[in-house]
Amino acid sequence: MPAKIENQIEKKKRRRETRRNSYHKNREGELKRMKNWREKNKDKIKIYKEKDKFRNSVKSWTQRHYKKEKCFFCSSKENLEFHHFIYKKPVEKEDFVVLCRECHKKLHRRELRS
Repeated sequence: MPAKIENQIEKKKRRRETRRNSYHKNREGELKRMKNWREKNKDKIKIYKEKDKFRNSVKSWTQRHYKKEKCFFCSSKENLEFHHFIYKKPVEKEDFVVLCRECHKKLHRRELRS
C-alpha cells in the first residue's frame, strides 16, 4: 500500500480515537451538545423520522408479499423481484408488481406489456 494512503488511514484512526476519548472524558458536555442540536433541528428530525417510517412500512409490506407471491405474467415462484411502475411518483404500495427475473427483464426491454 502506498505511504500516502497509509498516512491517511493512520490520520483517520487517530482522529476517531481522539473523538472517542473526548466523548468519554466530556460525556456530559457531549450529551448537552447533542440535546441542543436536537432542539435546534426538530424539523430535520421530523422529516427523517417520516421518511424512515415510510421506508419501514414499504419494506415490511414488500417482505410480507414477496414470500407469498408468484410472477404476475408466468406464475413462476423462482427469482422474484418487484417492479415499480411509475418512477416519478412517490413509492406507494399499490405501485408494485411481483415478477420473476426473466419477465422483469422482458418488461424493461418492452417485450411484455403491463
